Amino acid sequence: MKKMAKYLAFTFATIFPNCLWAWGMVGHETVALIAEDHLTKAARLGVQEILGPRQGLADVSTWADSIVDRRPETRPWHYLNLDAREDQNQFDLTDSCRNHDCVVDQIDRDQEVLREPFASKREKQEALKFLVHFVGDLHQPLHCVDDH
Repeated sequence: MKKMAKYLAFTFATIFPNCLWAWGMVGHETVALIAEDHLTKAARLGVQEILGPRQGLADVSTWADSIVDRRPETRPWHYLNLDAREDQNQFDLTDSCRNHDCVVDQIDRDQEVLREPFASKREKQEALKFLVHFVGDLHQPLHCVDDH
């Protein structure tokens, strides 16, 4: 079933590219399905323990976009504004991720929560949902550049 969903998502993305001005649901779900296929048995059990047996990574992959209006402090967590100059082969995260308020630092924070043995189930659920979404965001090129 998961393989069929991946193939359908890929087909949709290649047939209707104009509809994909951003990843949207299909892009995020596709990234999550691919990630889910690569989980170890232990990781798969960990995801089930956090999300429950009826939800997978694809099911929660767009949650972070759905809460931005209610939680505007999460908006900068979805991207990283790298200065896209031709002469720049390296970048400094202190310039690109001011106040540790970007996707790279948020991924680190979410991973820390998931490793924390005393974090609540609710905290781990939120961290996993953010993490799945933000890894998808990083794979969208326009989430990692500024408007130059």
